[in-house]
This record gives sequence, structure tokens and C-alpha cells, in this order.
Amino acid sequence: MIRLIAWILFISPSVFSQSPHHHVEDRPDEIEPFERGFPKYFHQKKSPKIIKGVQKYALDEDTGEPGPTNFDTTPVEDNQVFGFFYVDRLEERFEDKNDVLLWDAFWQIGPDYHKFFFETEGTYNTELGREGSSRNEFLYGYLVDSFWFAQVGYRKDLFYKKDDREFLVLSAMGMAPFQFEVDAAAYIGDEGELSTILEVEYGFRLSQRSMLIPRFEVEAYTEKIKEYNIGKGINGYEFGVRLTYQIVREFAPYIGVSWEEKVFETADLLKEAGEDTNEALFLIGARMAL
Repeated sequence: MIRLIAWILFISPSVFSQSPHHHVEDRPDEIEPFERGFPKYFHQKKSPKIIKGVQKYALDEDTGEPGPTNFDTTPVEDNQVFGFFYVDRLEERFEDKNDVLLWDAFWQIGPDYHKFFFETEGTYNTELGREGSSRNEFLYGYLVDSFWFAQVGYRKDLFYKKDDREFLVLSAMGMAPFQFEVDAAAYIGDEGELSTILEVEYGFRLSQRSMLIPRFEVEAYTEKIKEYNIGKGINGYEFGVRLTYQIVREFAPYIGVSWEEKVFETADLLKEAGEDTNEALFLIGARMAL
């Protein structure tokens, strides 16, 4: 028994000496720098203020001195001017009478909240070698909500062997809930007539590179314009589906089908002029970003 007590008294100082003298509950100013894991070039005079543990900061690689400590308040200069050109549709449309090349593209430039847009959409008769018609818009847009621009501007329509037309544009472009891409516009013509166009598009992701894109477009007028075979009310709609494959991020060819139909008073005017009022189209084209 005496030997056991002597053995305990002999080894206890060596065992307890392996434990650190200080614990995390101790006051920080009582802890030596090396015990807090500070770098070897730490100086007591430059010790950061310790409230809860050690306050971290960046060190300059050349001097080893503390760098800026206001990382959470330093402004980031990210509201810069960016330009972007996108071709949503560039396609050959195979019709019963004449094949037509259609383009639908826009260009935008500006910072995050203020942008200028140029949008153009038109057709070119590849068999007859002449332009059909085109719609060209010059717009100013302001970001009113996440993914939504309110736009105002000028539109000019060009026609083959017909007078040009001009409009004032009020529109909204953006992404609706469930990621529907929407472009809705109201136009006031040079003779005071009012018209609207609504375009809706949605992309079903089939794989990392392929996508199925249904697209719907409808147009309406408040007045009859016989010279251009436009009737009052809803004058027509188009529904199409395109299957795209993204070869690279900037280029995605596609194939698809589309159904166009003119309705109501517009259909009557076209029948009087000997034109078709509906047509099914096969198309092949590409989407591009530059």
C-alpha cells in the first residue's frame, strides 16, 4: 500500500504537466501569442482586438503586415456597361408556295438598370429573291423588377412595294414565373390606331445540350387597315415547336414545325386578296449569341 501511494505521487506531476496551462475560457490577454496559433511574425502591439476568439484578417504577402479589414463594406464596381447580340431565330421556313428566310434578333447595351435595345424581325423570300417585310424597334429599357424591363421607343415597319409604317412602342420584356420568357408590346400607329403583340416562349431542358422550345405569338388591332390586309380584333396567331442542340454555348442549330393561322376579319381580307389564311411549316435554323 505504501508503494502504491508513493508511485501515484511520483507520476502525477508528470501526467498533469502535459495538459496546457490555459483553456479557452481563460482571458485572451493572459494567453501567450504562440498558444493562440499566431504566425511567427506576430507582434504584441499589432494584436487584433479579441472579442470572441481571434479576429481574422488578411496579411500582405510581401510585408507580412495586416491588410484591409473592411471586407464586408468595400464596394464592388460591377455596374458596368455590357453589350450583347442575340439571334433568337434564324431559320428557313419551307412553305407550299415560296420558301422564306426568317430572322428574329436583338442587340442591347448598357449597365444593369438602363439599357438600349434594337430589335428586328422580318422575312426574305429566298425563291423570289426579295424582302417580304420587317419590324424594327429602337427602345430604351429600365429594369423595374428582377428579370423585367419596361421599355419605350420607336418602331418602323418596312414592306415590299408598300408604304412604311411608324409606331410609338410601350412594352415589357422579361421572365415570368416558371421561367416563361415573355415579350408583350403595345403600339400606337402614326394614324392613331392601337395594336398589340404577345410572344411567349418556354424551354424544356432534355439534356445538358438539347432543349425543346414551344413558342406562341398572337397579334391584335383596334382598327381595320385594308391596305395591309389587317382586320379589327385578333388577326392571327402562330404556334411552333423547335428542338435545339447546343454545339457550343454560342451556337445551337434546331429543327421544328410551326402552324400559322389568320382569323376573323383578317382572314376575310386575305381570302378576298387570294391569300392563304393558314399554313403548316417545316423549318430548320439556328440560335446564336455574339
